Amino acid sequence: MDSSVATIEAAPAPAAPAVGETNLDKLLSSMEPILHPDTFCFCTLVAVDNDNDKSNTTTKDNTIVIPSDLQYRMKFEESEGTTYILTQQEASRLQTAVDTHNNNSNNTDTTTTTHHHHHHHPSSSSFSYSFQKEFPCRMITLNIHSSLDAVGFLAAITSHLAKKKTGMGVNPVSGFYHDHLFVPEHRVDDAMVALKELIEEREVK
Repeated sequence: MDSSVATIEAAPAPAAPAVGETNLDKLLSSMEPILHPDTFCFCTLVAVDNDNDKSNTTTKDNTIVIPSDLQYRMKFEESEGTTYILTQQEASRLQTAVDTHNNNSNNTDTTTTTHHHHHHHPSSSSFSYSFQKEFPCRMITLNIHSSLDAVGFLAAITSHLAKKKTGMGVNPVSGFYHDHLFVPEHRVDDAMVALKELIEEREVK
């Protein structure tokens, strides 16, 4: 019974076109902004080698401190460190993990020097972590399958948001299927109104 239901449901599924939309008017008039309930923030995690004070950003070192079940919206490697977009809740979990690691690492170092050397954990104790988070924001997904080659879509949106009498910065992230806007948490209503204006403008044309 269940399997036949599943088959029936699975059949009519050509909703998302195989190729993303490139027409700018179509993109803007059909973008369908969807607001996510969570508050996110942008975070960075950098491993610092305590022995020679050189920053070391390899993922291998970061895995020591990151909770294995950490849920992130995005992870991006930059030369200065790893960027994560996390919910406030997950950012707090990561902050706690970093603080715990750094405290333990300091304690290990002191025990190593006080007692003899049977307490040495080079893999963890020689690294501490610098964790920063900023830009509390909300995520708006533009629910149209946009082509990665689309020209001017995000430019039209970000300039519209910047132009408003209450100009705001927005940090866009493009996924394979959709574009996502991270807007300041306290400006989210303004952002949704501005996007609806843009949709209506293009629908008229």
